[in-house]
Order: sequence, then structure tokens, then C-alpha cells
Amino acid sequence: MSHTAPGWYQTADGITRWWDGSAWTAVAPVAQTQQQSNERNLALLAHLGPLLGLSVIAPAIVLYKANEGQPSPWLRHHAVESLNFNLAFLLAYFGLFFLTFVIAIVTLGFGLFVMVPVLMAMVVGSIIMSIIATVAASKGEWYRYPVTIRFIK
Repeated sequence: MSHTAPGWYQTADGITRWWDGSAWTAVAPVAQTQQQSNERNLALLAHLGPLLGLSVIAPAIVLYKANEGQPSPWLRHHAVESLNFNLAFLLAYFGLFFLTFVIAIVTLGFGLFVMVPVLMAMVVGSIIMSIIATVAASKGEWYRYPVTIRFIK
């Protein structure tokens, strides 16, 4: 049983106990579970913050926190992914918005019938991808946004 990952398991006698990787204990290490909970909350903030209007600010704050003290590679990964995705989204959105403006002028407004739905689809797509990333972070999984520019490694 020494190859089993740490976690809560039901023993043969029907009691749920914490397996620390080498021995059974009555409870999980409080500091470790609290740290993991804090990391998950910060990862959720990195992905949900932009949906609440904090664009690149929330992921940048989480990235700063991830590098503070004892660095967390998992938390840093989520912060960097969210920051890269939101930077790429802002760049694409402003570029497409400018292009929409130019097309609207050239076509006397008729181009808006094509470009406004494209802009809306882009916003809806970013919301969906952020929700998928948030769900992955809440499960403690690693996640990479499928469509993004990797500005920060």
C-alpha cells in the first residue's frame, strides 16, 4: 500500500482514515490541506477574476502570490495560463474591434451585421473557456487554454 497516493480512504474495518503515503492517521495534515485549499481558491480567482471585470489584474495578483514565500508550481501554472489567455483575448478583441470600426465605415454600417456576431462569439467563447479552466482548477487539475499566445512562460 506504500504506492498509494495520500488521501482519505476507507479501511477494511469501515472507518475513513487519512493515508499519508506510508501510514494511516486519524486526520489529514491541517497545514497541507489548508494550503491546498488556499491554492485552489487563488487559482479560481485567477480564472474567475477576468469574468468579473478584473481582466489581467486578478491573474497578475495571483501570479505574484504564487511566487511569494514557498512557490507553488501548480498555482503559478494557473495564474500564467489565465494571464496569457486574457492578454491574448484583449489584444485580439481590440484588434477585431478596430477592424469592425473600419469595416463599418467602409461598408456604411452593413459590415456590422457580420462583425458584431463575430465579436459576440469571441466574448462567449472566452467565457466558456474561462469556466472550463475554473472547473479544472476547482478539481485540482492542470489546465491549458487551447487558443492563446504564451506571452509569459
